[in-house]
Amino acid sequence: MYSSFVTFYAGGDVISSIFDDDDPSKEREAEMLLEYIEHFNELFEEGKYKDAAMHAASSPKGILRNCETLSRFRAIHARTGKLPPLLVYCEALISSVPAVGSPPDAETSLECVKSALSEDRLDLVMHWLLQERLTCSEPLGHLLYNYTQGKGAGIISKGLPLAEAVYTLVEAHIQAAVCMCKQGKVQAMMDYAINAEFEKDMYMGVLVACPSIALAEVLIQPRGPPGKPTLSVGTVVFELLQTENYAIGVQLLDRVYRSIQAENEKMYRTEARASKKLKTEQAKSRKTTRYSSWPSEQRTSAVSSATVPQSARARVVVKPVIRSTNVQARADAAKAVKISDLVKFSDFEVEDIGRITILYRMYIDVGEGKRQLTGPHLRTFP
Repeated sequence: MYSSFVTFYAGGDVISSIFDDDDPSKEREAEMLLEYIEHFNELFEEGKYKDAAMHAASSPKGILRNCETLSRFRAIHARTGKLPPLLVYCEALISSVPAVGSPPDAETSLECVKSALSEDRLDLVMHWLLQERLTCSEPLGHLLYNYTQGKGAGIISKGLPLAEAVYTLVEAHIQAAVCMCKQGKVQAMMDYAINAEFEKDMYMGVLVACPSIALAEVLIQPRGPPGKPTLSVGTVVFELLQTENYAIGVQLLDRVYRSIQAENEKMYRTEARASKKLKTEQAKSRKTTRYSSWPSEQRTSAVSSATVPQSARARVVVKPVIRSTNVQARADAAKAVKISDLVKFSDFEVEDIGRITILYRMYIDVGEGKRQLTGPHLRTFP
């Protein structure tokens, strides 16, 4: 017993089948395959590409469902007003998936999508994906994502969800997150990132790939029971200022700095009201204590003096109460505690606060024309 190779040359392509000479059933099967291939070549040479495509797509044992056949169709130039033969073959290949029982491999699936997108048939790709007739891969996700670049809103709104679906399926998490952000689904991206157990550098990678003030603000907000932000303000601002998207970094810097100022002003107003209330209560307490120790006739006189007409009371000079060093120290301590709470809430590091202050002052200088603010120059900032 021995094996021999039956080789059939079709347009420069070699299609081979191995069979056992001593097995009549194998020999008959090989002859049938050769006849099938011969008929395909006849159809192809006669320019009956649609028939040839259907014939190849339904070939027994998938003998013509391969890259060699795909290359033959790719080599034929499309006639004016006609579908390219390659796309005709790809459509036939994909439509035969239910009968065959499995989609084409990742490489062939990628070529099929390329042929469809070359004719701007995104709708066809969408149909194939929805019917689960393609083998998804990361390169396929890249192809769909890149296709949307520079296109109109209609193409982007359809192409990005497809790229996102492919990336999600193959667990290309960062790329899937970027697609979500490109669609404005920032909160959905954060939920996805948490489930995918993103590390801090992965979040930063998404921010650099899809910079936006909305994403930057979400990343610095406290999340979950610990109340800790995903990334510190200083890290996000400083990273953005070192890229071509430094304008977003400046915008975030401005918002953070102003929010700190607003929080401080709110804190000072609260302290002022508390201090005023405390002084009023202390004054009442001192007055009550002083009156209670007086004889009854003196208390009556004091009450009478309190009913002096408004015009007369207006001439009374009230000396300001000077707070003792002890009271001032307590006020400063309370202020420091509140500032510490704010720092903890925002996950600032000490150097972050310094950077924000310095960078914000530089930003103000830019507004006054004292300094030129550009991405590369910011690499030398503290």
